[in-house]
Amino acid sequence: MRKNQTSTIEPSNAMSNKDDPSYERFKNVASGIQSYAVAGAFVIGGLWALVQFFAVSMPQLKKGLFVQAQLIVKVTGRQERLPNGERGLVAVVDLTNTGSRNVFLDYRDHPLCVTRLVFDKGTKPVEQPIKEEDYLQADWEYAVLRSGETDQLVYVVRIREPGLYAVHFRVPLPPKELEEHDKVVAEASKELGNKAPKKRGEDSIYWQGSTVVNIGGPF
Repeated sequence: MRKNQTSTIEPSNAMSNKDDPSYERFKNVASGIQSYAVAGAFVIGGLWALVQFFAVSMPQLKKGLFVQAQLIVKVTGRQERLPNGERGLVAVVDLTNTGSRNVFLDYRDHPLCVTRLVFDKGTKPVEQPIKEEDYLQADWEYAVLRSGETDQLVYVVRIREPGLYAVHFRVPLPPKELEEHDKVVAEASKELGNKAPKKRGEDSIYWQGSTVVNIGGPF
């Protein structure tokens, strides 16, 4: 009979991946790339946050550098029928202070003016002011408009004839804003020399806006 034979397996001399020098090098390189990627992500994220900060903050910073009021005047008008059946023009004036400080607005010098545009002579219209008695509401006096605030004025005007009407609104700059205006003109005069703009003298400077309204025939 054949006797059972047992075989033994000798330990192999093969190395595991952990013991392979090339594997260690690859592992170190991969780890380094990962670190650079994470660092790059942090840098990009920080730059993006910085860009967003300046995008939001720069307008406010600019406002802080230039302390002044800035008035946006928007004038709209429409035809309306008055209670007595006459034609009327309703003018709405929106005043928005987009500047960085409060401003005093003086309305006492009749800031609204309505004129009828007549094209009889040539192509350039002649403006015919309407009568003072046709302004039907009491005049406004004044307002203090805070930074970012909007004031709205509504005017009702009697219209005696159909036609095309121009609606003008203007309000003078207060003393503080005139000082800023004169400073800018003075600086420009130094740079422009002989071409410098004329000084305003006693004349005032105005914030203003206009629109045109077509008033039709009988209702």
